[in-house]
Amino acid sequence: MVNYEDAYPFRHAIKFAVEEKRIPPWPADPDYSEFAHQRVLSDEEIEVIVDWVDDGAPIGDATKVPEPPKYDNRAVIQFPDFDAKMEQYTSAAINEDEYRCFVIPTDFTEDKVVSGIEIIPGNAEIVHHVLLFQDKSGRPEQLDAAQAGPGYSSFGGTGSNASKLMAGWVPGNAPAFFPLGMGIKLEKGASLIMQIHYPAGSDGEQDQTEVRLKFSDPEDFREVLIDPVLNHYQLNEGQLFIPANTERSFTQNAKLDAHYSLLSVLPHMHLLGKSIRVNATGPNDTINVIDIPQWDFHWQSTYIFPKLLKVPTGYSLNVKASYDNTDSNPENPNDPPLDVHLGEETSDEMMLVYFYYTLYREGDEEIDQTDLKDQVLSVEERVLRSPVPLYPNPARAGSLIELTESGELGNHKLLTLKGELIVECQNASELKLPELVVPGVYLLKSESAGIISSRKLVVY
Repeated sequence: MVNYEDAYPFRHAIKFAVEEKRIPPWPADPDYSEFAHQRVLSDEEIEVIVDWVDDGAPIGDATKVPEPPKYDNRAVIQFPDFDAKMEQYTSAAINEDEYRCFVIPTDFTEDKVVSGIEIIPGNAEIVHHVLLFQDKSGRPEQLDAAQAGPGYSSFGGTGSNASKLMAGWVPGNAPAFFPLGMGIKLEKGASLIMQIHYPAGSDGEQDQTEVRLKFSDPEDFREVLIDPVLNHYQLNEGQLFIPANTERSFTQNAKLDAHYSLLSVLPHMHLLGKSIRVNATGPNDTINVIDIPQWDFHWQSTYIFPKLLKVPTGYSLNVKASYDNTDSNPENPNDPPLDVHLGEETSDEMMLVYFYYTLYREGDEEIDQTDLKDQVLSVEERVLRSPVPLYPNPARAGSLIELTESGELGNHKLLTLKGELIVECQNASELKLPELVVPGVYLLKSESAGIISSRKLVVY
């Protein structure tokens, strides 16, 4: 609703929604803990809206109506240091959910410090979630080469024990930014792996999800980690299981072995989720972390603390998560209710509390996180564009491959997935495949016009 004509017919629904504090959507209880950029109306603002509706919802002075906002769906990180899309993929999820991993080579010759991460679903209607990993073992490339089509199937992760989680996207989530001098270490030679969950019934729909990264100075940076410190594998009540027609709660505790600074928190459950509360307790103290009294699967966020939150050594992080598997839960995926177990499908259940965190340093409590986006995006731009597609690809042995756009010259190397050199060329825009090259999947690493890229080439 962007103008008076849109809003007027819904005036009574608007009044009800703001009185119930359902709009704007902000599931976290603002009285329990405060976060940066809260979408919360004050009592005075709610009263203004209620009074307006009760008075007949007049338009007021029509000469002062502002121009309506324009929504262009532009990326937040407009000038990324690294920008890449996965290969376009057509979902095959007919009757069961599909989990598919897509490998994005980076070819960095030195470690990078990632200060901003934006994941943009190519088709938000079918992308349930995205987990972004880094991996330098070569195992994801091998799994990719072993399966036909873009990416490879992998339930529960990437299929590689060496993969490290960097970020995630769920409906309602925003890009992740970190304070200046902090970031996630992206190791040289690592590939990015996107695990994407496509729900059942999305078959035939196409997706091409994108990742955009901002880098910061690697000198003397502080590493930020992301982990599900509280999770469904170590519940005090045993296995995560909610029988049909029951409500159940589960708890977990994690004692800290050092002083930590928490940057943000991301709780995650599925459709049976009812509420979730997280705190930290010490000998004589309780630190409120987050309370979501009415869980909403459709509005999940990475909740950013206004200032870094110190949790001292010896304290325990605690969670209590409640579930409603009855027919009174309008989000219940089963009618009538069925027994629900731990699992990654939407109709299964989960209990994860992710934290972005770093080791504590004196003064962390004063680090302001309310303008991280502006800080990170003001850093000097070092644009690394998406690589130009190879042509032809797939290609026969002996083919001439077009490597650059508009005949630009560059330096190129054709490698096996293990990094073995097959052929290279300097100051060229084309590459001739050897006549005896073995059919398979190869990496074409290029540097042209200041742009570094790594692309996959299929030879048959």
